[in-house]
Amino acid sequence: MHHVLGAFGEDRVIYGGDWPVVLMGASYQKWVDTLDALTTHLSPTAKRKLWAENAKRFYRI
Repeated sequence: MHHVLGAFGEDRVIYGGDWPVVLMGASYQKWVDTLDALTTHLSPTAKRKLWAENAKRFYRI
């Protein structure tokens, strides 16, 4: 996660859960909790971009 954000920046990274495939490794909630734990260092603005705003901008929704 740190490498991806460092390489692409907070404006170019989008959360993708790959549901239902992720269920083969853990629950969906576990994946969300894991990403949340990996991004505790991010600002609230960067987290909003990761979880929603970048996707909205990219998909024009």
